[in-house]
Amino acid sequence: MAKKPNSSNNHSDLLKELFQAAVELRGSIEPSDYKKYVLPLVFLRFLSLRFDEVVSFQRAPEQIAKALPGAQPKRDIEQAVRDLEGDDRRTRELGLDEDELAFYDAVAANLPGIYGQVFLAGLVHQVVESVKRNLKVDWTRPHRESVKAGVRAAVRRVLRRNNVRAEDLEPFVDAILEQAEALYGDWPRAA
Repeated sequence: MAKKPNSSNNHSDLLKELFQAAVELRGSIEPSDYKKYVLPLVFLRFLSLRFDEVVSFQRAPEQIAKALPGAQPKRDIEQAVRDLEGDDRRTRELGLDEDELAFYDAVAANLPGIYGQVFLAGLVHQVVESVKRNLKVDWTRPHRESVKAGVRAAVRRVLRRNNVRAEDLEPFVDAILEQAEALYGDWPRAA
């Protein structure tokens, strides 16, 4: 019967051979100067790998189209670009930033047509500031219910200060907290 080769011996033998090859390649170059020759080679290898990634990413839509005959990657990408441009236009029109626009959409979807755009934009701006002021680390975790209750109370205060009708308070608060958890669930990294 043939003996099974010892993998640790093979590994150590391979390492010895690699180090010996490196020493032979280095030749008469001092070890401290060797980095001048090796680091550019490592950098070129990195660039080569990055280039391959970029090329494969650029070819991806064509490969997807071949693999999925019904897929329209170019059309989907163009639609996504149009959606982003539309969001940019809306943020400028409403005077909100990206986070605030997400809150605005969440609130406007739950209470369509009841409050005007200008009122909602101003309200959302105040609410987002209030939410951010009251967030703490791990605020969405079950053991931090007191923090979540503080955020809920702060949102209610802003809504009452802006004369939001009593029957609209809970839908507003629920939509705002749901959006806050989606955007700021891993606070402060999401900031």
